[in-house]
Amino acid sequence: MTNEKRTIDADIAIPGAQPDLPGLPPPGWGVGNAPPPPSRLGGGYLSICMPYEFSVPAEKKFSDPRIYQLEAMALRRTFIDVAEAIGFDAFMTMWKIFSADPTFRDQGPSAMRIVMRPIDAFERYQRNRYIEYLFASGLTDAEVLDRLDKQLGVDLADSSVRRLRNERTGRDKSAKKHVAQRGRKR
Repeated sequence: MTNEKRTIDADIAIPGAQPDLPGLPPPGWGVGNAPPPPSRLGGGYLSICMPYEFSVPAEKKFSDPRIYQLEAMALRRTFIDVAEAIGFDAFMTMWKIFSADPTFRDQGPSAMRIVMRPIDAFERYQRNRYIEYLFASGLTDAEVLDRLDKQLGVDLADSSVRRLRNERTGRDKSAKKHVAQRGRKR
């Protein structure tokens, strides 16, 4: 083996260079020795420069320029989306109504807590009123299930429909009993 080291780029032998041996420090390092001079190859950086291969997302354009003010004051993204969906003026009206209600101000004078049930709670409520309407029309459990599937695309369990039917008939009985009691008091 010769006592030379070849460069990566040109395969040119450098006279007097020591081969890299495992366990031995590189030449020139140690107590009192200066580090070797920097490489003439530029430190091993890539020799090509590529433009970024990803695009920077464009700034969102709002339909109403006043919505930028909501964004600038660091309002939550959800509220900015609401303002964009319903319009700036409707959003401001909603915000004024919420701000006027002291029950929303449990976080202090500079913050509000708005608690709403998820939209699926409203959809369930509407579905249950529709089921009650179908039972009031005289349909059976199977017919109600069939209509729910065909008209609303809802696959509901038999037990859920039965529970709603029983709740409805229980309310009807209590309402009739209440009307009958009011009639006797007069």
